[in-house]
Amino acid sequence: SLLQEMTMRTQMLRNGFCFPIKLFNPEEIHQIQVGFEDYVKRFGNAGVISGDTRFRVHLVAEWARDMVHHPALVAAVKDILDDENILCWSSDINIKYAKSAGMYTWHQDSTYSGLEPSNKV
Repeated sequence: SLLQEMTMRTQMLRNGFCFPIKLFNPEEIHQIQVGFEDYVKRFGNAGVISGDTRFRVHLVAEWARDMVHHPALVAAVKDILDDENILCWSSDINIKYAKSAGMYTWHQDSTYSGLEPSNKV
């Protein structure tokens, strides 16, 4: 609905993030998990993806391509960015497994992408 779309955009502008957004049904989530696990088996080392195999995954893996092109995700991105013209520049795998000591801190991809304007990255 228009109200929901405006709320997502408002949340994004105010907070820098937006949630919850329901994108995938249980079967789609299962297919993503199966595809990801197969990808890790094929390209990982001891169950870990590292190096170049972590980047631009949507160009080489069907499950990742399906995620990037999923109508609900595309619609949410268009709504939040308030733009019909969108492009997936990259799709990266960054994993922090439950109970691991690693952490990912808040960051802005626009700093590293070289793309402008930063509010559209």
